[in-house]
Amino acid sequence: MTSRRYHTLWKIVAAALVLGSCLINLKNIFTSCQVDAEYQVTMAYRLLRGDRMFEQMWEAHQTSAFFLAFFEWFFLKITGSVTGIMVYANAVGILCKTAVAFCVYRVLQKYTDKKAAFAALLFVLNTYPKDIVLPDFANLQIWFGLLLMCCLILYTGRRSVRWLILGAVCLCIQVLAYPSCVLLWPLCMVFLWRHSLRRGRDMGIFTGVCGLGAAAYLVYFMRGNPGRFVEHLYLIWSGDESHAVGFGERLALLGQDLLLLVADMKYILVVAMCAVLAAWIWGRIRSTGRGAGESELLPGVFSWFLGLYILGYLLHLPEEEAGSKYHFFLLYLFVEGVAWARAKRLDPAGRNVFEAGQLVGPRCFCRIWGFSPRCPISFRGYASA
Repeated sequence: MTSRRYHTLWKIVAAALVLGSCLINLKNIFTSCQVDAEYQVTMAYRLLRGDRMFEQMWEAHQTSAFFLAFFEWFFLKITGSVTGIMVYANAVGILCKTAVAFCVYRVLQKYTDKKAAFAALLFVLNTYPKDIVLPDFANLQIWFGLLLMCCLILYTGRRSVRWLILGAVCLCIQVLAYPSCVLLWPLCMVFLWRHSLRRGRDMGIFTGVCGLGAAAYLVYFMRGNPGRFVEHLYLIWSGDESHAVGFGERLALLGQDLLLLVADMKYILVVAMCAVLAAWIWGRIRSTGRGAGESELLPGVFSWFLGLYILGYLLHLPEEEAGSKYHFFLLYLFVEGVAWARAKRLDPAGRNVFEAGQLVGPRCFCRIWGFSPRCPISFRGYASA
């Protein structure tokens, strides 16, 4: 196969994957309606109707309601009812995620090759925590985690303080989505210590913006009654049954999840093996019998794997939608393994991208899904192949 035909084929594959990704997102606007989606819409609606956080609202994820409430306000003002609000919220989520995906693409293409940036774009477009597409607490953590990663990458490349400020704002919104994201702050400090040319100033600016955000949160939540706020915070914490489970029980539940994971993997492993085989054959054709190198095999596996997932999801193949969340578990491990294997051979710019991705990605992976895969990761390892 000539080089010209090969690049033409890649363009056709890329167009097909983008089209399939768009169709999946369009489908999910009308079909994504799980319990947690209803929960998020209701929290935002209650906030708009005047219920006060930590007083009338007792939900564990109530601080994430602000984002969707902003968009719901427009919907209620225009329509005057809640008819169709779930479809509207799903559409808002798809638009937000698409915008984040293109931000990731634009940033990564500056520091990686175009195939790696395109892979990141497709990965973000096709990943959903818990199969929910509207701006819920899990999606907000992922989206603003990705934007934080982009801000840190741009800061190391351009040395502009504005990217530190925007990154700190992204972290503040992450904390509202999931309060435990405050654990990312010390990791950001380590990143700035390693990559900043003016450590004291940059770490101070980042921390100062986060501190201002935290102060604004507390003033808003307390509303002049700190004692009542602390009391309600304790009651919400103690009322969550997940905090009453002992360490042994958590290990037992983790073991059950692993067994379920292995059982559900049987179908996805077939897809993975088909993807590897197809990529190998593709590479053989491309290299005219000399075998596929890593530069051919890695993008080939990614493309075939994602293509089979999209096809199965759109055609409702047996077990496909029920087990689709595990596709990206395998894809995550695949790309993460490549990234770590090639980390020592990266140039300084690539190393910055890798470390920013590792700062955000694995924590989202472990915190939200446990062993379910839909999370942002570093694509630099894929790019360096």
